[in-house]
Amino acid sequence: MEASRIGPFALEQKLSADGSGSVYHAIHVDQKKPVALKVFWAPMVASADNAKLKFWNDFDTLKGLTHPNIVRCFGGEVEPEYGWVALELVRGGTLATFLHSRKRLPWELVVDISRRIAAALHHAHEHKVTHGGLAPDKVLLSASGQVKIAGFLMDKICGTDYATACKGSIDKAMFLSPEQIVEPPHVTHKSDLYTLGCMMYQMLTGRPPFSARTVDQVLKQHLRITPPRVSTIVLDCPVWLDVLVRQLLEKKPDDRPRLASAVVLALDETKRKVAAGTSVTEHALSGISPLETGASKKEAHKVLGRKTATHGDSTPFYEQTWFLAAGLALLIVMFGWFLWPASEKSLFEKADMLMATENDNGEWQKARRHYIEPLLKRYPNGHYAEQARQHLDLIDMDRAERRMQIRIRQGREPTTEGERLYAEAWNYEHFGDRITSLEKYRSIVALLQEGGPDRPYVNLARRQIQKLEEGESIDDRLAFLEERLSAADQLANQGKLIEARGIWRSLVTLYSNHQEYIQLIATAESRLAGQPTAEK
Repeated sequence: MEASRIGPFALEQKLSADGSGSVYHAIHVDQKKPVALKVFWAPMVASADNAKLKFWNDFDTLKGLTHPNIVRCFGGEVEPEYGWVALELVRGGTLATFLHSRKRLPWELVVDISRRIAAALHHAHEHKVTHGGLAPDKVLLSASGQVKIAGFLMDKICGTDYATACKGSIDKAMFLSPEQIVEPPHVTHKSDLYTLGCMMYQMLTGRPPFSARTVDQVLKQHLRITPPRVSTIVLDCPVWLDVLVRQLLEKKPDDRPRLASAVVLALDETKRKVAAGTSVTEHALSGISPLETGASKKEAHKVLGRKTATHGDSTPFYEQTWFLAAGLALLIVMFGWFLWPASEKSLFEKADMLMATENDNGEWQKARRHYIEPLLKRYPNGHYAEQARQHLDLIDMDRAERRMQIRIRQGREPTTEGERLYAEAWNYEHFGDRITSLEKYRSIVALLQEGGPDRPYVNLARRQIQKLEEGESIDDRLAFLEERLSAADQLANQGKLIEARGIWRSLVTLYSNHQEYIQLIATAESRLAGQPTAEK
């Protein structure tokens, strides 16, 4: 950023930067209050009403996360080119830097830090918010000993695909859950618990549970490899803590603890058991722990020399013939019920219900995998087949458009001709030139094959053509461009250089190959080079 001020804040120094933007130490000019200011590029949000509405919804949710172990959000705004979010300034460092200097932490400290992280996750999950990008560099450790999680909803607000970005970073890939790797949009509260397990493993052992030379190797380990138990590396690790970490690192989400609150209880119990000097066998006998110790009550009685009482037939009821027969009959009924194929109507109704959502948590991909594709496989010519194919088109369009927008934000080149042409038309539309964008969209429909790999972009182009033809048109394109140049000059004269430079840069990028606008482009280039505006 060239400016030293954005919104009501004066920027002092850059604290960090990543794919979603930069974080600055900033001061509120009127209130003299220091904050951490997250600044991100947001032309898409500022120019689209639905994107702006989604931003404000996510932003309101973020402000509602008020917990002592979560970084507070104070305010935010979206301007023509950039957006910003004002966050609580936590003076200190991150868990990542702490681990880099200390390597392995005492298990007591790990329990304390992990408990606060789990409590923060529980608060967020109760508000229907998952982090999805938790990692040691997102855990802030203040100079006074506070533990605070940063980054909730930042990837959604800043419009980044965290899982996709992580797959290019070996440090971030170490903390991805298996479900995030297999299906990137699919993130639940169980994904956060898996990441917490990875962080606890590293804090206890001094190394992450999965590490390799390449990102792909790390991702494969998440999916296929079970790491050594903590207790085999750290001999003084309490058994209850060892079991908890193992459960958090289960590959299947259903096998992990049910809630973050259960993790808090398990950590409290670990401290209580160690303080009380409870042995493993006594712990197994108590039968009140949510953790699995690996020792049965029968084995514990044998170790402690206690006899079990016998009355009459000593065979447990669950081993008697009548119970086994009844259980077998029930299993047969249940097995038949679950294997009975769902009807075409049932599959479509379930898919249709998911397709009616906003697709924030990957509901459309669930609809495709669980219902639409099975429907088309079983009933290719059925009553709902055509509607199911229309849903598939919508899913492909959504995925293609999201991928294109991510590439634009990251400055990456398109991978197909369809994506390149659609991105070009999309840029013109979001700059405000409806005439040129309409021409570009029509050329996509005329040039590309509807049935090939570019089908999503043909369908997207048709959708945009319909939207643009229904709206008002601009009769004089040159007048429109002159108006945009004048607007940029006015912004510059008001001291809003970021917004002004965004318009000048867009004019040069989009119209430098149009000979009829050569004088106008020369003016925009001179503004970017620092020459004064006409008014100045």
